[in-house]
Amino acid sequence: MVSAINKLRETFRLQITSPFSLQVEGKLYEFQCLILGYGAEKGMIVDKDWGKIASISNKLVAMGFGYSCFDIENADIGGFQEILDDWGVSNLS
Repeated sequence: MVSAINKLRETFRLQITSPFSLQVEGKLYEFQCLILGYGAEKGMIVDKDWGKIASISNKLVAMGFGYSCFDIENADIGGFQEILDDWGVSNLS
């Protein structure tokens, strides 16, 4: 079975790291994924658990990341272009 993340990679030619781990102030966080090239300069962190994101959202933004809360493993492939359009293309450094 092809995962939703792999389907998104193929359909939209996305650079996705999944899972994505990030150290913030000495603590390691693991998110469902990081999608490069959209949203913020360093990409969009996606996770289904808002509690995980909420406590560090300001720090993520300060580090150059954007974030979005939904279950990417159950993403609507047909409607995903709207999400990408909403985030906008970012400049990768």
